[in-house]
Amino acid sequence: MIDHRTAASTRRPVAAVQADAPLVLHPRGGVVIVGLLLLMLGLMLTPLLVGWVGLPIG
Repeated sequence: MIDHRTAASTRRPVAAVQADAPLVLHPRGGVVIVGLLLLMLGLMLTPLLVGWVGLPIG
């Protein structure tokens, strides 16, 4: 029978784990985020403003 275990002195050291590159936002990512926020704001405020003006909604 073959013994595949090795002595502690003959083991190779475990390679260090490489960290991934940090997450970097795309240069135009901020423009997209601001655009989406403005769109959401418009969708929320439009019914409110139309209701204040007195136009029927729906």
